Amino acid sequence: MSEVTTHIPVLWKTTREAANRALGENGLPILDQTLSLAKSLAIERKWPLQSIRIELYQDPEVAWEYLLLVLAFDCEPFRAERLWEEFLDATEVIEQGLIEQRLDLFIKTIGYEFECNPQL
Repeated sequence: MSEVTTHIPVLWKTTREAANRALGENGLPILDQTLSLAKSLAIERKWPLQSIRIELYQDPEVAWEYLLLVLAFDCEPFRAERLWEEFLDATEVIEQGLIEQRLDLFIKTIGYEFECNPQL
């Protein structure tokens, strides 16, 4: 297993213009806050978080798109899922600080997934 790092890269797999379109002006600060939360949790709790990937997801059945934040862990799947769930629980802090309009934006425009890449 790799060592815990204090530098967690954010990998943009979409353009900033697409992110701006999906989030709007009010959503960009929420994205920044969410990324900051993930990084600080990983450092404080010594998570094996390798990177955070940002992708644009477009639903083929509905005219809807949102940003997907993929937390890439260097550990076994069971632990990665547990850390991902811990992160989801922590996002409640962000949700509680938002007014209703921005909370709706947060819920509808940012999704989360995880992957594990154990290098054993």
